[in-house]
Amino acid sequence: MLKQALKGYVRDQLWGLRGLAFSEAPRLPADPRSILFLCKGNVCRSPFAEYRMRRFMKGYGITVSSAGLRVDIQGAPPLQAHEAAREFGVDLSDHLSKQVNKKMMDAHDIVFVMELRQIQLLKQTFPGYEDRIYLLPLQDKKNKNNKGFYRYNIPDPYGKSHQEYEACYHRIEECLANLSLALIHQGTSNE
Repeated sequence: MLKQALKGYVRDQLWGLRGLAFSEAPRLPADPRSILFLCKGNVCRSPFAEYRMRRFMKGYGITVSSAGLRVDIQGAPPLQAHEAAREFGVDLSDHLSKQVNKKMMDAHDIVFVMELRQIQLLKQTFPGYEDRIYLLPLQDKKNKNNKGFYRYNIPDPYGKSHQEYEACYHRIEECLANLSLALIHQGTSNE
């Protein structure tokens, strides 16, 4: 128990150092028309974010998509993802994973990733798009004072329990609610 607590403490301290450049969510573009959500395989986190954000943005003229950073085979979300998403009114039954590509990066004003290390991977894969890439966990105002791992990451629930999926989707929901309010407020203040 002590060993696990110490390991968690060290991990959070290291993440606090890694995340120094990301202490606050950067300012969003003035008038975004499109958002792309990315996660590793595009079967759990990013499709949930896509479908849920579409509901938040309905009527605001912002298109929302999702893709994966490492999609080997196009596939559907696992059963646990379907079940947990339904609890939020999200139906993932027609979703199939897709690999992010340059055309997608070109077509979106804002690109949100779920983990800090995904920013580096995107910058290496798509140089020149740095100004479009944002970290979704920084939209979670409830965790603003947390400087450790969870401040900069929404862990992948793939292969884990239903409770892990629920916790992940609750966190994404919180981030999306804050993001949508910021976008709506920003849009109305620019008019």
